[in-house]
Amino acid sequence: MAAYGKYRYQNVAGWTLSAIGIGLMSMLKAESSVGEWVGFQLIEGVGVGILFAATTFPILAALPISETAHALALFTFIRTFSQASLFIMIW
Repeated sequence: MAAYGKYRYQNVAGWTLSAIGIGLMSMLKAESSVGEWVGFQLIEGVGVGILFAATTFPILAALPISETAHALALFTFIRTFSQASLFIMIW
């Protein structure tokens, strides 16, 4: 966001890396090398990491400056709460 002043580039890069990573991981087999499964997960992880951070700016773009703190706090709480709930359900 700071480099380009726009958030669409990060979204495109994140979705591209995520799609490539998922496609590569679908080719893994039980006898795949360690380098393959680690590398494929790194590609997917970078894509998901970009997408995790890039969603903040589109949410705040439509709001007046006086409301951004409340919106960001609610968005962060909901995202963190849902991740914790998902972890508890899986565990």
